[in-house]
Amino acid sequence: MGRYGYTISSITDNNYGLTVFECNAVSVIFDKVVIDTFTVEDFRINIGDTASFTVGGYYAYDGVAWSGGYSLNDTATKSVVGKYGYRITSITDSNYGLTVFEQTAPDIYVIFDKVKIILSVADDRINVGDTAQFSASGVYEYDNTPWSGTYTLNDTATKTAVGKYGYKILSITDDKYGLTAFVQTPPEVSVIFDKLSITLSTHDDRINVGSTATINVHIIRLYDSSVSGATVTLNDTLTKSTVGKYAYTVSSVSGDEHGITAFESNSISIIFDKIVVVESGVSDELAEVGEKVTVWFKAVYAYDSAPFDSTRGILYVNGEPAEWSEAHGRWEYMHKEGGAAKVAFTVTALYSK
Repeated sequence: MGRYGYTISSITDNNYGLTVFECNAVSVIFDKVVIDTFTVEDFRINIGDTASFTVGGYYAYDGVAWSGGYSLNDTATKSVVGKYGYRITSITDSNYGLTVFEQTAPDIYVIFDKVKIILSVADDRINVGDTAQFSASGVYEYDNTPWSGTYTLNDTATKTAVGKYGYKILSITDDKYGLTAFVQTPPEVSVIFDKLSITLSTHDDRINVGSTATINVHIIRLYDSSVSGATVTLNDTLTKSTVGKYAYTVSSVSGDEHGITAFESNSISIIFDKIVVVESGVSDELAEVGEKVTVWFKAVYAYDSAPFDSTRGILYVNGEPAEWSEAHGRWEYMHKEGGAAKVAFTVTALYSK
């Protein structure tokens, strides 16, 4: 390597045999390129990305900066996770067309990597309106060391409509290497957003004041109509000492096998009532012995003053059943006394259907 001078030292002449001549001198530089800079922008990148290299050098003869191109021993893009070594295999030279080179910079290794992520959820069946609690753990596929970063899901973690929703990771960030390539295993996590449907019913919606109402409760989960073993708390007590119409609905639930507490419920009304005798009389307050007299009573329900008639039950006078008179709109009891006596008549029982 160096600059070499050249001139003609002798000649032969085929025409006249001359040997005397004059000639200029020329010089030639025999040179090579020294590659002293070979770096990569990032030593650990996503599979599928392209490694970005920087190559620099100079001409060995005079140290002037080299300008040209280069070829590597391998492609700069990889689709398989691994560690790949790179070196320069050939160059081009924009100034002199040189191809001989010496690489003094060390070879480079690049890791093409991705993150393996497992997505999990704390509870896969929760109340509609609640927020699912997700967590993600991962490792770098190349060396199985723990990943640290954040992730974005494909859907919101809160739902207001009952249903089964699938979740997967759409993107990640990587605190250590800046990777964005990942694979999720298992591929998807599902969460059921559910609530309970509660149906209240009663076989008797009009009962005695002071007694206890019986309310039947049927509970299913809306997502799949499965029966829930939850218990309910009603909005009011089941025993009332005051005549009136009372509305019942569910105020809270507990004990569902999946912990569901969101619910919807119907309402039912129960009338706590009693029967009141409002009128009474006798056809003849002073009757002859052996004469039949008609004793009568009128009774109504205390809640709404609806008449207590034979369609609703039966009334007893002095322990005997009375007859309902449709014509007079009253209960009538026929009595005949065999001897002189003062007889009192009273309602001894009422039986409502």
